[in-house]
Amino acid sequence: MNILIVEDSLELALQMKHYLEGYSFRVDHCLTGTEAMGQMRQRSYDLLILDLGLPDVTGLTVLRKARELAEEMKVIVVSAQTGAAEVAHAIDSGADDYLRKPVNLIELRSRIAAVTRRGRVQSTLDEYEHNGFVFTPSKSSLCYGDKQILLTETEQSIVQLLFDHQPDVVPATTFMKQIWGDFAGETDDNILHVYVNSVRKKARKLRGRAFIKTCRLQGYQLV
Repeated sequence: MNILIVEDSLELALQMKHYLEGYSFRVDHCLTGTEAMGQMRQRSYDLLILDLGLPDVTGLTVLRKARELAEEMKVIVVSAQTGAAEVAHAIDSGADDYLRKPVNLIELRSRIAAVTRRGRVQSTLDEYEHNGFVFTPSKSSLCYGDKQILLTETEQSIVQLLFDHQPDVVPATTFMKQIWGDFAGETDDNILHVYVNSVRKKARKLRGRAFIKTCRLQGYQLV
């Protein structure tokens, strides 16, 4: 696996690089966002480990460029910015996971294993419809009328489970097991809520009203 670390702390970057190379990963490192974006244009990577607080451009700028250049590349944001808003913004911009600093290297390796093994929930139909919303798994799209938004892999899996189980409530444990699998226990419980909110915000751009309902102490449901 080819990994690119974008981290302006040379000490931390080298710690991560040497640790991961010990597990036979091929690891490159960039100190700045500009250098990283140039590197991604020249070489293909399977995983991006990205700090948000870079000295030249924002980490989110690098994240968006990474999604333009390599849609299938996994992205783990590693940052000292721990607020819910920062996590949500990173997920909205295309991150697959968010790891808070200080970095525990063993946890980092577990997160890498989780995001690279995470599978997309398989669809059973070509198209799904609910209250005017049309979900097309093959296009990773959710439509309402003539408006369309695209979903990330994890967002698509969440929407898929909601459509598959409608009109029932889908327990949080079902999402965690189906999307994060064996690594559900190592995944921050708040990450599901962040992804659900990301889908909600995208859906509101289509219809301007709720698409997913939170059922307290139960799970989530299409409305």
